[in-house]
Amino acid sequence: MANTIQKNKILDGPRHAIIQAWFASDGTTGELSDEVLVDVSDLSVAEGQTSISSLVVEKIFATTSGAAAELDFDRTTKQGIIELPTDTEVDYDFRKMGGGVYDHGTGSTGDIIMSTTGFAAAGDDISIQIQVRKKYTV
Repeated sequence: MANTIQKNKILDGPRHAIIQAWFASDGTTGELSDEVLVDVSDLSVAEGQTSISSLVVEKIFATTSGAAAELDFDRTTKQGIIELPTDTEVDYDFRKMGGGVYDHGTGSTGDIIMSTTGFAAAGDDISIQIQVRKKYTV
């Protein structure tokens, strides 16, 4: 059996996207490593634009049970977004701190990835809702 991974786009507008994801351990498969949480190539592009240049993380709501997770921007050297401790609920609004967590650096794919720690027992689960703002090249 494999870990359960469910991802849904709640909103995919020209400026913002909200992705909801749920991860459940099967008790045997083990940790998630660099699991794509937000795939920038899977997001819609605003009319008149050719591609999304980067994402800004504005809000994250998450719960963890039995495991911890780390969210990063996928690039040559990962850029940390947030660490989600084991057995907790977090509700971060980065806009209150100046607008959000920006992706910047060499080799960026634009994707947001997640890796887990302690994701080993059946029943361990992580639920995440993440709101991002799309940035376009001017």
